[in-house]
Amino acid sequence: MNKIIWLEDVSNCDYVREGHIYCRQMRKSKPAFTSTNTSRLVGYEEGGSNGYRKIYTLRDYDRDRDPNGCYKDLRPCEAVDPKTLYGKGIPNSEIIYEG
Repeated sequence: MNKIIWLEDVSNCDYVREGHIYCRQMRKSKPAFTSTNTSRLVGYEEGGSNGYRKIYTLRDYDRDRDPNGCYKDLRPCEAVDPKTLYGKGIPNSEIIYEG
C-alpha cells in the first residue's frame, strides 16, 4: 500500500490537483518536480506503478490562496478532495505530514 507524503498541511484545502509524473527509478524520496511561480508540489504518493507516481499540487490562483479568484465557485477538472483520499485504500494512519 502506498503512503501519501504531504509537504504542506492541506487539511483546510477544498481540493488539491492530482497529477502523475514519470520516474525512471522508483524511489521513496520526493519526486523531481520543479515548482514554478504559479504551481507548487504539496504532496506525493510513495511508490507507484509502471514508473508513474501520483503528485498533488496547488497553484497560486487556486482557492487556498485566492478565495475570490477564478475558482471561487468551481474546481479544476483534476481536483480531488484530500479528505476523500482516505476512501481510496489509504487509511488515515498512512497519511504522513513531512513539511
